[in-house]
Amino acid sequence: MITKFLLPLAVLCLESIASQGQTGDLNPNFGTNGIVITPIGPSLDAISDLAVLSDGSILAAGYSFFPSTASDFSMVK
Repeated sequence: MITKFLLPLAVLCLESIASQGQTGDLNPNFGTNGIVITPIGPSLDAISDLAVLSDGSILAAGYSFFPSTASDFSMVK
């Protein structure tokens, strides 16, 4: 049951990463109005891990499904 919930959430995280300030509001200086959308593959993208680096940038690792080659590792900074 948990897996069915986490996979769609992971896909949304990889394709649309948002930055929040200390108050929980979106940081308008990050991307466009606090949101960055980075499509990776033509089909399904999923995030496995997410890290905020010391310089404040965000590193997301996961995989992208390509119908012709199956799954490939993906990393977005």
